Amino acid sequence: MAISLLHISHQVLLKRLLTCEYAIMKPFFPQARRQNSDSEAQPCTQHQPMLFPPSVGELIPENALVRVVDSIVEGMDRSALESAYPGGGASAHDPSMMLKVVLFCYASGIYSSRKIAAATRMPVNLMWLTGMRPLDHNTVNRFRSERIRPVFEDVFSEVIAVLAEAGYITLDTYFLDGTKIEANANKFTFVWKKSADRYQEALRRKVHAHLEAIDEMNDEEDALAPADPSEVDVDAIRGAADRINARLKAKREAGEGKDAEAKELKRASAAIGRDYLPRMEKYERQQATFAGHKSFSKTDPDATFMRMKDDAMGNGQLKAGYNVQAGTENQFIVDTSAPATPRAPSRTASTSRKGLAACP
Repeated sequence: MAISLLHISHQVLLKRLLTCEYAIMKPFFPQARRQNSDSEAQPCTQHQPMLFPPSVGELIPENALVRVVDSIVEGMDRSALESAYPGGGASAHDPSMMLKVVLFCYASGIYSSRKIAAATRMPVNLMWLTGMRPLDHNTVNRFRSERIRPVFEDVFSEVIAVLAEAGYITLDTYFLDGTKIEANANKFTFVWKKSADRYQEALRRKVHAHLEAIDEMNDEEDALAPADPSEVDVDAIRGAADRINARLKAKREAGEGKDAEAKELKRASAAIGRDYLPRMEKYERQQATFAGHKSFSKTDPDATFMRMKDDAMGNGQLKAGYNVQAGTENQFIVDTSAPATPRAPSRTASTSRKGLAACP
């Protein structure tokens, strides 16, 4: 009796196990699902693993944009890009692969480093370019800012050379057009070159006059003031400060630290440290930032202040922006520039054509 009950219990247990297993495996058997359904829709097997997964490259059409980018980069001279990697440290990602990813994302309207990094984990196109190796957004950002920025013009020239070799362009026909693009900068952060020149010249004359006054009180032949106010710069002010401090030290050691000359030297040293030197450093930084422009924005130094197109009310405001010019042939952009002056395209054509001279 006990043996019969044990046999029956084993049969019941086996039946329950088979029932549970069938319930678990039922989604993987399309025929079983179709028997209990009146729908004629094809079964979805997205959760069923493949015995032989396809290659990622097999999922990309032959005429896809990603293949065009891949072939262009493979056909160009990448020595300038490879030279941007000094070596040492951990192994870097392949520069050619990084360039392909950046160019393909730019062509697809993806510009954020975080979005580029996220895209390498999902779309088949970028997974194929990276060889199934996802990228971090810091890797993308470092590549764009440290590696490709110095050689981007060389890369652009190589792309133009590939287009010319393939017969898409001849560089014989050149159409130039441009537009003013408003910068993301506050309109009250402008710095004008004329004002900076005037303030810098006034500071030079003030410093020169102060140093001359000290020289008149001192009988030493080593004059602090340069021969002309135009020679007053950061280096001249620092040199004068070093000599003033040396004279002050000598006077203190000689017990003359409270005479009229020593007091004037103290005032000059304090004025140089608090006023003259910081202001001259600021003006020289501004002059370096102008770089041929007549103005710039403190929050966007690359932008130039220019009068924008009239709005709906007929008002053309003065705002920070870019005068972007693009030269094209056969619908391909073959040259770009951002002139320092808000002139019409016809007046900047000669400047834009200079970029084509660098093409191989």
